[in-house]
This record gives sequence, C-alpha cells and structure tokens, in this order.
Amino acid sequence: PGIQFLSNGGPGASGSLFMRGTNSEHSLILVDGQRISSATLGTSAIEHIPMSAVERIEIVRGPTSSLYGADAIGGVIQIFTRRGVGAPAPYFSLSYGRYNTTNISGGYGGQIGDTRFDVSAGLEDSDAFSTYRNATGGFFDPYNPDKDAYRNVNLNAHVSHRFTDKLE
Repeated sequence: PGIQFLSNGGPGASGSLFMRGTNSEHSLILVDGQRISSATLGTSAIEHIPMSAVERIEIVRGPTSSLYGADAIGGVIQIFTRRGVGAPAPYFSLSYGRYNTTNISGGYGGQIGDTRFDVSAGLEDSDAFSTYRNATGGFFDPYNPDKDAYRNVNLNAHVSHRFTDKLE
C-alpha cells in the first residue's frame, strides 16, 4: 500500500514510481546499494531492470531523508541482484507471449567455499503495440501505425568473497 507505478506505454516505456503521495523524484531507488536516479530527469529507469536478475526487493516506506538524502522523502526501494548460493548450478528461463514477446534468460551461479558468484544474460524482445488507438479512417485520423517495439539485452555478474565474519 502507498506505492503506485505509472507507465507511459508498452514494454520499456518510461515510467514513474510514487510512494506515499510524493513526486517520483522523491522515491530513492538503489540497485545493490547504488543510486540509479538520472542526473537530468531525477527519476530512475527501473523499467529496464530485468526481473530475471533480481533476487529480492526491500522497501522502506516513509521519510528516510535523514539516512539517504533529499530524494528519499517518500521512501527507499532497494533492489538486490542475484548472488550465488549453494552448489554451483545453471538456470534457464524461456517465455513467449502476445505481440511476439519473448523473454530468454539464463546463467550460472553458486558458492565455492567463501566465494559466491553469479553470471547471467538475458533478452527481452517484443513487437509491442501502437500506443495510439486503432485507425478509424478519414483525413484527420491521428492513427499512428508505428509499433513501439522494445528490445532489452542484458548481462549481470556478481562475485564476492568472505574474508572474515565481518568483511566480505
């Protein structure tokens, strides 16, 4: 509750995230502890983060500016990418849907001793749909036959080593 995401079209279209009624610039988004907000727009392009690379998401709702700065008035969303756990093993995912939307992702990850690793790659490809309405005919018809296609090719890697109980 208290979180709203608005998209301006089909896959990959710019979107805005609002927390607890604040502007989208007042919601801080971190990926593995790093800010991903745009220096020019003030918002984050979370629509391009592949879900196959996400391990978990933690949300802190409410004003946290004293800890994170002025862009955390509405709250903080922390996205953690995959980290290797357990015995090293491959994984793979394939899906197909409407508008020739294809999602392919796979990787290899695990833990060997005190070293954790994960390497993954993915592709999201969609013919999508026109964000305008269907054609009705006539001289003043604003129909735009452009299909707003989307393609996202991604690569994600993580390696960490635990030196002591307090140092990784």
